[in-house]
Amino acid sequence: YAVCPECGSDVPLGLVGISNLTKRHIGTKKCQRIKETRDKGTKKSNTSLLSFFRPGAAKKPLIPSSIAPSKPLPIPETSHTIQSASPTEDLPVSLSLVPEAPVVRDFLETLQHLIRSLPDTVPEASDYDNLAIFGGNPEESDDPSLDTDELWETVLNQLLKSALGWGTEGDMDTIIRRGRKGLDGLVNFVRYFVIKRGVSEALFEGKLSHLMKELEKRSLAEHPEPVLGDRAALISQPSELPTSSLAPELNPTTCGEVEAIDVDAFEYEDTVKGTKRSAPACNGYALVFPGQKTPYSHYPFALHDTLVLPWEVKTKNGTMSVVSTSCTGFSINNKSCKPCQQLSRNGTLEGILKRLEDGVHDNSSLPWYGFNDLHEKIRQKNQQIEFYRLRGLNQAKKLLGKAAALSEQKRLLMAISSGEVHRVDRVISIGLRQKKGARGLLASVMAAAQGFYRPKSFTEEEDMRAILIWRLSGNRVAEINHRSQHAPSVSYLRTRSTVPPIVPSPGKPTKEEVQKNIESVLQSILEVIHGRLGLAKFLHVVLMFDELATEKRIRWDQLTNFFLGICRQHAHKTSLEFINEDDMVELFRAIDDGEVHCAAEATVAALGILSRDHRVYPGRPVLISGDCKRETGEEHAEIIQTVLSAVNSTQEKTKLRVVSLASDGETRRGSAFILHTFKHKLSTESPLYTLLTSLVFLNLHVGDDDLTCDKDWKHVFKRFRNLLLRLRGVVINGFRITPDVLRDHFRSCGLSADHIRSLFNPDDQQDVKMAFDMLKDVWTLPRTSASSNPGFLAAREALWILGKFLYHMVFPYLCVDLSLSEQIEHLSAAAHIAIALYSQDGKDFIPTNLYIDLMIMIKNVIFCTAKAKVDNPEGEMFIILLGTDRLEELFGILRTMVGNDANLDILQLAGRLAGTTEISNILAKYPHWDRAPRRLKLPVLSRESKELYERSDHIKPPSWRGNVKVKDLSLQTSWKRGRQLVEKDCPFVIPILKKLEVTPNVDMLSPLGVLLFDVPLAEDDIDESLEFLPSESSINTPSNPTENTTATEIRIEVEDALGELAASDANAPHTRVLVESKVLIGGSLISKSRALSRFSKYRVTASSTDRLRRVQAVERYIQNKATSAHEPRASSPPAMDEAQMLVISDPITTVLSSESKLWLCIGEVNGLKIDGESVDYVGFDMLAEGTISVSYQMLGLRPATTDDDPGLKHDWRTYRMPERSFTVPGALVGPVNPSLSSSHTDVPWYLFESSVLVALAASLTQELTISQLKSIPKYAPTKHFPYLEASGEYFL
Repeated sequence: YAVCPECGSDVPLGLVGISNLTKRHIGTKKCQRIKETRDKGTKKSNTSLLSFFRPGAAKKPLIPSSIAPSKPLPIPETSHTIQSASPTEDLPVSLSLVPEAPVVRDFLETLQHLIRSLPDTVPEASDYDNLAIFGGNPEESDDPSLDTDELWETVLNQLLKSALGWGTEGDMDTIIRRGRKGLDGLVNFVRYFVIKRGVSEALFEGKLSHLMKELEKRSLAEHPEPVLGDRAALISQPSELPTSSLAPELNPTTCGEVEAIDVDAFEYEDTVKGTKRSAPACNGYALVFPGQKTPYSHYPFALHDTLVLPWEVKTKNGTMSVVSTSCTGFSINNKSCKPCQQLSRNGTLEGILKRLEDGVHDNSSLPWYGFNDLHEKIRQKNQQIEFYRLRGLNQAKKLLGKAAALSEQKRLLMAISSGEVHRVDRVISIGLRQKKGARGLLASVMAAAQGFYRPKSFTEEEDMRAILIWRLSGNRVAEINHRSQHAPSVSYLRTRSTVPPIVPSPGKPTKEEVQKNIESVLQSILEVIHGRLGLAKFLHVVLMFDELATEKRIRWDQLTNFFLGICRQHAHKTSLEFINEDDMVELFRAIDDGEVHCAAEATVAALGILSRDHRVYPGRPVLISGDCKRETGEEHAEIIQTVLSAVNSTQEKTKLRVVSLASDGETRRGSAFILHTFKHKLSTESPLYTLLTSLVFLNLHVGDDDLTCDKDWKHVFKRFRNLLLRLRGVVINGFRITPDVLRDHFRSCGLSADHIRSLFNPDDQQDVKMAFDMLKDVWTLPRTSASSNPGFLAAREALWILGKFLYHMVFPYLCVDLSLSEQIEHLSAAAHIAIALYSQDGKDFIPTNLYIDLMIMIKNVIFCTAKAKVDNPEGEMFIILLGTDRLEELFGILRTMVGNDANLDILQLAGRLAGTTEISNILAKYPHWDRAPRRLKLPVLSRESKELYERSDHIKPPSWRGNVKVKDLSLQTSWKRGRQLVEKDCPFVIPILKKLEVTPNVDMLSPLGVLLFDVPLAEDDIDESLEFLPSESSINTPSNPTENTTATEIRIEVEDALGELAASDANAPHTRVLVESKVLIGGSLISKSRALSRFSKYRVTASSTDRLRRVQAVERYIQNKATSAHEPRASSPPAMDEAQMLVISDPITTVLSSESKLWLCIGEVNGLKIDGESVDYVGFDMLAEGTISVSYQMLGLRPATTDDDPGLKHDWRTYRMPERSFTVPGALVGPVNPSLSSSHTDVPWYLFESSVLVALAASLTQELTISQLKSIPKYAPTKHFPYLEASGEYFL
């Protein structure tokens, strides 16, 4: 800012500088108006009559209060004499006055002047001096949220004390330093907070008073005479003169009043006036112009209009000097004054001198140019304009000369646009590589259109597309594609295919068999794997296991000469090598006797590398082994150990480290995983220990090499949806949420009946998208509701808590904007909610097995992330690659190959599984080609839970946008923040978690202090999330068995007849051991595959045509009772009085049996059925019907207080007791319409009168039949039921 000399107002200078004041303010109407207002007010105040009676203005002190008076100075030879008022008397009073100097008008100017007057002996400040803290940007010490007083007390005062000391304690010899990191930085610091923030100068003046005294001392030591412009030296003390030399005592009658001269009252000019001192004048700082450059043509005079420069320019005799605006006017030791000398360190002046020496850069703004440089720049610009003008004319001339050649190009364009040439892009590309012109390209296109020319080269994308079609559809479709679209032929595609076949295990798998498959599937990508290592020793890999349903059929493998399709558990009981007829006969005899079994499913193991590279992360199968579902967990653990040992044995070559064993929720494999991954607790010597030991509630049990197990996250999502479909529901914070309750709240939020019906459709519980839709609908339910029903509000609160849990569980896998830290926070929040709810409600919250799988999934994410931080600190971690999703993708490709209504046998599976790997590699490279099945596709979410429509249908590492680098993750911080999220949203978990935290041996898998899988499950602790609900689609109408058997036989004969040829074609490029393909049967040599087909012709059993039920080995012709319990009959009631209907969440009265007595019970409806089918309502007049059943949750009842009912009209109130639900006939239920509490803002409760309760109990029991009495539930007495009066006696 600058002060206007005309009107006295503050004018902002901005980036333009002093021009804002001189050119845009002075003389304007605004300036004149402010000046007139000021003058009018001054005149008015001076002419007022009252001004006569007011005291006069106080005299200003001769010495400013902020600076101590200086010592008396000797009286100079020329002193001023004050004459008395009387002309006849002289008063020889001599006052020592300094020569005229500019007045320093404020504290900042005084401080700056003292600094400039310091002697040269004061050193330059460094980074280690006290005042260096003020050398930076003052804004870094500013806090805009504080006012000036708070800013001074909390920031500035403390900062000044730390640098200068308390009072006079600081050592000024070490504090006073020159330069930007010394006193200049301090002045800049004070100026910022005084001007920008409005901090009072008086505060700084008091704090810096001791410093200014020390500066003054050093200035006086350098200049024995008063420093020009120093406020402390403006006036000296009067000299002590002998009384004889003075006139007699002065009094008004003799000499008039002698007034002291107030020097501060004078207004001085900015320049130093003439003085009688003999010191030579300061000549400023001389500029040296290099070479032939002169000041008049090369100095940037225009810079003074653009910037506020601290100097003025003067020239004399062709020499230019710059004079500081703070120049004292006198030289020091025949040198310029200090302000002028300090100009040599001015950055702007240094820039001017540098440009004078080196020239002005082309990108500099115009004010930096001198007249000569501007003239040169204009000349260059004119030359450039002329160049482009002439070049444009030349180009136009050339184009006119070549216009005749455009006719050939037009003809070529017309030929291309005709559409008669297939792969015209390849024709043009080949022609251009052959250096053909327009005429040659036209000839190639015309020849291709007539069929005389076909390009033989193919791009990589064309090869991959043809291989994809060949692998998915077979040879015939590939040949059709070749002939119709001129795509590569099948023979060519076989040479391009690089994935060898997988060798299945005919019996119990061996380490050698798995090793061969590992080397086979990784051979083509080993170089890529090694290139991805970087500084890491290993790439991490997930070992995935899953089962696939297979046809119970014995096949012959011509590569190994072994029988396939026999279960590995009992294969050792018979010969597996097909040498002669007796081997085949003995095999089928063992099958008929039950010694061995046909494999009902195949166990497939695959490697999933954790990497962003699309060439690496697809699943790669390494094991195919038949299973008859009779294997125990210990036996299955041996199979897993065999595969694990094979992978570890190749570690030096493959550079892969297994960090996790992954599977779905299959119980047998879960117990096998526990044997491998819960051997001991994490060793204190493990590099993971320091990262994980501080994570409260994290289970630290691991296996060899810190191995952990995992459950597929998509399967966990599906199981939660399946659990919400069950009639038992889930219990959240003491409230049971049933499907009917969930439907009721969905309906209240405006979801359509069709949408709700689809969510509760039990036909396909493997639908991942349907599971996501239901879970998302739960977590998007609002917490509040317009309903006043206490039961409805309690249910909404429980659903909101459940929604928070589901949100934190699902969101980190689907939101591509989340960082790895945020993903860990969400999973930590889900884990803490689950621990609190399970410790509170146990198996009623969710089944124990589902809880274990959920915690294992979260634990594995934490461990795998910690291993990534240790093994590859610069790497990334994608939690979406954990689980078995990549193996499920391979199975989906298999279903595309063979259809959804048919299964493969072991031999077909082995032949096609290698093709699925190649397909997976291609789709990983070209994800936009693929469209995932709707049932397996999960949407991509933004941070606002909105679905993002990506080009790809899969969530893959390249599509993840968040920061997933492990070096930017703090596991402990993210884990703690997850708990803080839960405690903020759900305060009820705080005391639960604190209690668990101090309980010994409690963690996420031991909420009761003991590992959950070491405790036997309760009889009613059934994991219904793994079961399939029957539906109408599962009922099959019996058909003609003969027709189905015949169709099956034909299919088997055709496949077996072509088996040998297909296998030969598929494996032709690969080296294999030759075996005898025929066997002697009845004196004739026939193909082994045909012999097997004939011998097993009448042993084929018809299985279900439903794929999901065939996986369970369900026979085709079974009768299931139709059930639609999950589809209510009506979504809206008919035209009847709503007051005469019983709906979900309504209160009811019923009776319970306890100690052979009947007691009144109050409950809330959570389910209604008619003929076993769920309904939304039941009329009161229908409750007595035998087809009606009502499910309810018990409510507690206790005596009401004045706080519960201020009117004391009711003497009983309800409350939430530990959850307990029953299902009873409708005749045992009585509707009730109690009063609601109104003394609080929380969820209300019901109020009852004793007389009403007695009447309700009597009406319920008086007409009960014997059969109805037998259906009354029994309940053991507790402190909550039967209901107790205040005296402790049972009520009713």
